[in-house]
Amino acid sequence: IWDCAGLSDLSGIDQLTKLGLLSLSRDEGLESLHGLEGVTEIDGDLDLSWNPSLLDLHALDSLTGVQGRFAMTQNAALPSCEAERLLDLVGRDNVGGLVLIYGNDDAATCP
Repeated sequence: IWDCAGLSDLSGIDQLTKLGLLSLSRDEGLESLHGLEGVTEIDGDLDLSWNPSLLDLHALDSLTGVQGRFAMTQNAALPSCEAERLLDLVGRDNVGGLVLIYGNDDAATCP
């Protein structure tokens, strides 16, 4: 989903458990990934980039594997430690492609 300024979360797709890929980019109003709480596996890439209002990744806490790239880049409000927390939760060995985490809020703290 690209350039969808009115998208604030992903509610309405909460029955999904597996995705072919997840790519959200330049969605200015996206604050939450609410709606993805049931997703346990992504067969392709996980790419979250240039979402300036995205605050956390807790909706993906059930994720156990990403077969492709794990990319969290240029999300101005997202604490970098939040992206690292999700990567640790999934496990680096459960990511099949490159891991890219940069351009997020390095100064923010995580609980």
